[in-house]
Order: sequence, then C-alpha cells, then structure tokens
Amino acid sequence: MNSVEQNIRTRLDALPAQLAPLAEMTMKYSRYCSAVDTDDTLLVGHMPWTAPQAYAFRLYPGAKKAWFERYSQAPIECQIPASFRQVLSAVNGLFAFGLSLDGIPPSRLSDAHSLDRSKLQCFDLATANQNWKREYRGAPEGFHFGGRHYSASENAGYFLTGKSRIASVLKDGRIVGEWVEFDAFMRDELRAAEEFETAKIEPGWWR
Repeated sequence: MNSVEQNIRTRLDALPAQLAPLAEMTMKYSRYCSAVDTDDTLLVGHMPWTAPQAYAFRLYPGAKKAWFERYSQAPIECQIPASFRQVLSAVNGLFAFGLSLDGIPPSRLSDAHSLDRSKLQCFDLATANQNWKREYRGAPEGFHFGGRHYSASENAGYFLTGKSRIASVLKDGRIVGEWVEFDAFMRDELRAAEEFETAKIEPGWWR
C-alpha cells in the first residue's frame, strides 16, 4: 500500500459511526486512481470521462471548532445545529457522485467573507439556508444541508428538522425520503447516488 492509499485509509477509518456508510463506499472506490490534495481533501475514484479533475468522492477535512462560532456571527450569521456540527467536525462538506453535503468554505471566514471561486470548495451552508432553501416550495421548516441528483431533471434537497429528523424534499414540496438516524440516511442516499451515476457510465471505464 502506497502512502496515498494509507493516508486515505487512515482518514476513513477515523470517521465517526454516523459516517460509516461514507467510509465504506469511499473505500470501495479507492482502488481506482485517487489522491490527497494540497489542502488534505480526499479525492477518490478519478472520473476523467466527466472532467480532468472529477472524482467520485471529494471529502473535505473536518471543520475546526472555532469556525462554528465565527460562522454564526455577522455578517454570515449561520447557526448550525449541534447534530450537524458533529458531521462537519469530521468532514467539512463533501461530494459523492451526485450527492453533496454542504459545509463552511474556509474563504468565508476570511476578512472579506467571500467565496473563493478559483477552486472547488464545499457548497456554502449559509447560502443554502439564506437563498437556496426558498426554491423548495412547501418544504418543512428546517436546516438545509445538501442534496443529490434525484432524476435527470430534478434534484432533491436535504433538510434537518428538530434534533435529528432528516427529510429529502423535491422542489414541489414532495417528501421522497425520511430518516431519524444519520447513518441510515447516508447509507440509503449514497446507494441511490451511486446507482444513478454509475448507470450513465459506459462499460470499460471502471472494472
């Protein structure tokens, strides 16, 4: 096992139990070309047929404790539920096939509080909750934290309500999935994202 593979395995092994399905599926694709970026982002399962820098999994390093307080203050003012802080402390946002969990882009914590468009960062939780969640008509009141490709023409959004209830919602307000445990949510949605994406890949790219 080379140093990159060992680094990826060590990081995945350290993920908490609620992210065990993510660790399991990411490890499954680590046999394909993978890398660790200069900012310690895990890049697993190269997908060159999509784009030169496309990977099946892009897992950002965990958020630092001080980030949450700064992110909650003006001008950002995004209060992150405690249960999702635990997730972000391990993985500060991710992309997995067509699934994404939003996070705290480090550039938002700079003096300018702006998004750095020069590199791919996690989607911004503040923007999701101040703007994007309005696109989901009739969606439950809650914290908008990600989504995935649901069909060729629709995306589903993820909402956290109460302490732990998660709903997957289409933009017309239809609820297409509900969970009370984060690990069950991750297992079901990662499988759905994998199935949706791999169905579009021509035979021969991945064996």
